[in-house]
Amino acid sequence: MKQGFTLIESLIYMALLAMFLIVLTNVLATTLETLTESSKQSAIDSDAMYIMTRLSYDVGRSTDISVSENTLTLSVGSYTLSNGYLLLSGEQTNSFSSRVESFIPTKISNESGKATVRIYLDLISGDKSKSLISTFGLR
Repeated sequence: MKQGFTLIESLIYMALLAMFLIVLTNVLATTLETLTESSKQSAIDSDAMYIMTRLSYDVGRSTDISVSENTLTLSVGSYTLSNGYLLLSGEQTNSFSSRVESFIPTKISNESGKATVRIYLDLISGDKSKSLISTFGLR
């Protein structure tokens, strides 16, 4: 009795191996795509939460609000939009993995007489985006 593989057995083995590798490659590609999408969404969500929390804190401890085109000036610092980054007195507030597409502060009046500002903010990371609108007032 001879030992070894016939041509048919070798072809069947190669076909099964090729199918296994194709399935494995598809699973890996899908996993990497999901990871990338999740990373983009996570960057937007964490930046949105940080920026809105920081705006709320800074407006709350400020004594004055002044608004001009794409600039919010508070007694504790100034928020400006520059090249996709929201800057607080020159310091970047959003991460490098996201960019701020628009920052529109609007000073509004309220019945209590205290200054109030409404913020429109658009964050983008890759093909993911998030629009935020919030109102903050002096304490």
